[in-house]
Amino acid sequence: MIGTIDSKQKIQEVMLIGSGGFKKRIDGNLMTAMIALIMTTNSDYNYDNAQDLLKEMGLLDKNENVIVSNTIRNRVKYKFKIKNNDMTTFRIIGTK
Repeated sequence: MIGTIDSKQKIQEVMLIGSGGFKKRIDGNLMTAMIALIMTTNSDYNYDNAQDLLKEMGLLDKNENVIVSNTIRNRVKYKFKIKNNDMTTFRIIGTK
């Protein structure tokens, strides 16, 4: 996990990087880390809110092979991407 903050110590971006082929199904450890990251960066969110966000992105649909997914909630952008079936990134970016 890597992240950047601005001069006021506010989070600008946090990125979670996972290695390995997750094309067919997202690894449970990665999913748990994504939910924890969502809840950590959104103090108003609980587990159900984080799970709803991942459903909105199509990441909990067992029949869907999501390669790229983006959504925006409460002025925060969420990006998920699988590159070459060997690197998965999940980014949370604060919008202005």
